[in-house]
Parts: sequence; structure tokens; C-alpha cells
Amino acid sequence: MTWIALIIFALIIPASIPLVLKRYQESSRILVFGSASLILALGLAAAALGALDPIASNIPLALLVVLGVLVSAFGGGPMTVAILRASHRVDVEQSTEPTVPAVSQTVPGAESISVPELESLAEDNTEHDPVLRGGLWIGLLERIAVTTTLFMGWPEGIALVLGVKGLGRYKELGKEGAAERFILGTFASVLWACACYGIVQLLI
Repeated sequence: MTWIALIIFALIIPASIPLVLKRYQESSRILVFGSASLILALGLAAAALGALDPIASNIPLALLVVLGVLVSAFGGGPMTVAILRASHRVDVEQSTEPTVPAVSQTVPGAESISVPELESLAEDNTEHDPVLRGGLWIGLLERIAVTTTLFMGWPEGIALVLGVKGLGRYKELGKEGAAERFILGTFASVLWACACYGIVQLLI
């Protein structure tokens, strides 16, 4: 059963590839939430099977560690993007008034567009806005670093990783919505990395 859990856990990597190739923000909601749901289901299944049969003496520890780091790096992207998309949709629905003028100033003929259409345009504009650029690679490296520090038995390294990330993003956090996206993205990314470490511990 351990090998089955290991295979299920490894399937998270190919399940993440389509969204990575689409560069996250250019992906449709169906692909984003579909990938995130599939990855979450695979992770939960691997954790459940690993808890039922935790003895994996015939599996090299190095293989489990490498697999855990890779799953953390790739699988965390879709999960993080899905949370950011979901939170942004709620923000748009709860704050219609600030959204409409912003679109009307940037979209010619916006005065003749209905409110739902304006909200849709505003959402698309925000998703492609270059706020917190480089998130794909920063997220990958962040999750690799967090998971690696946990496997090394040095959880204090997480604070160092987050400190470096915060300093690097400091000037950008003043942009509208950047701080909220930074917090949500960081929490989602780190929690996924910790979850991957936990699943590997269940398999050992």
C-alpha cells in the first residue's frame, strides 16, 4: 500500500504541469480550480494511505525526500493560484463601486457597458496586471527552500526564507492589493510545502 501511496503522491507533479505550461495567470478558471482540486485529492489520498501503512523500509529515504521537494515545488503553484483567484473573485463581488470607475478610465466606451461586464473586465485586467511579478519562480524556490529546511531538521530556516522574500517584495507591497496577494500567496505556498513534508513523514 505504501507504493500505491507513493505513486499517487508522485502523480501530483504531472497534474501540475499543464498549469505551469500555461503560466498560471493566463490559465482559465476551469484549469486552475480543476488542477488544484485534483492535486488536493491526490495529496489527501496519499496521506490517508500513508497513515494506514506507514512502514516504507524498502523505499530509499533519499527518493522520498527528493519526491517530497518536487511535489512541494510544482504542486504548490496551482494551489496558490487557485486561492488567489478565489479571493480576488470575492473582492470584486464585494467592492463593485471602486472597480467600475477604474475600468471606465482604461476601457474606451465603458460608459455603455453593463455593470456585470465592467466587473468581468476589471477582474481580467487585475489578473494580468504585473503586480508582484516573478511569482512563479519565487514560489518554486520558496517551496523548495521551505521543504528542504524541514527535511534537514531546521524549521527555523522558514523564518529566514520568508524574511528574504519579504525584503525582496518590500517596495512592491505599497501597490493596491499587493499586500493582500503577498500574504495569501505566501501562506498558501508555505502551508502546501509543510503539507508535503508531512505526507512524506507519513510514508516513512
